Amino acid sequence: MLSNLPLQLADHVREQPEWRSVVSAFVFSCDLRLAKPDPRAFSAALRLLGGTYASTYFLDDRTENVRAARRLGISSLHWTAAARVLFVSR
Repeated sequence: MLSNLPLQLADHVREQPEWRSVVSAFVFSCDLRLAKPDPRAFSAALRLLGGTYASTYFLDDRTENVRAARRLGISSLHWTAAARVLFVSR
């Protein structure tokens, strides 16, 4: 998970068992000191997670973040409603 949450909310999310059960790693912009849509935020997150642009799928509610990820070659989906999100296992 790459999120622009501020530190207090990021710490709260990290502590929640519900999130920890479905997210294997958290990368927050407050820790990186970089925020989406800055391409460096995506690069830093992928370095920390050991991923590549081609093997990553990005989901975000902000159009500018989705566009930035796509420019880097990351498959992306603009999330407009939680009910419409379809998770596909690879």
